[in-house]
Amino acid sequence: MLNAFTSKPFTDRTWSAYEQGKRAIPDREYVLMALVVGAAPDDVKAAGRDKAAELLTQELDRRRAPTPSGASARTIARIERAIAQIQATPFSQDTRDGMIEVLMQQVDALLDLQEKQIDIMRHETP
Repeated sequence: MLNAFTSKPFTDRTWSAYEQGKRAIPDREYVLMALVVGAAPDDVKAAGRDKAAELLTQELDRRRAPTPSGASARTIARIERAIAQIQATPFSQDTRDGMIEVLMQQVDALLDLQEKQIDIMRHETP
């Protein structure tokens, strides 16, 4: 899931060491972990990680900003967060994969409807 948030992820072994308290978590990694699990800046701040909370706020703001294509990074982040939430469920990987497939089918269906609407409008004469 880290790949969805960074081009420089850390390993599962490192994540595990962080979770077990074997290694201190740098702010950058803490923010990435917060993104994966869907933690809010207030959650991070409540954990006593003020700097990480500030960085998470900045990252979330950056993701909400419109991209040149007009697609909101917030929308992309919401889809990634939904996938992360599914991955965090206690179900089997096959079940989680099915849930993700349904989510993506729903997103695709919405986009297909939008395309159809534009197509209908193109053919309507003023």
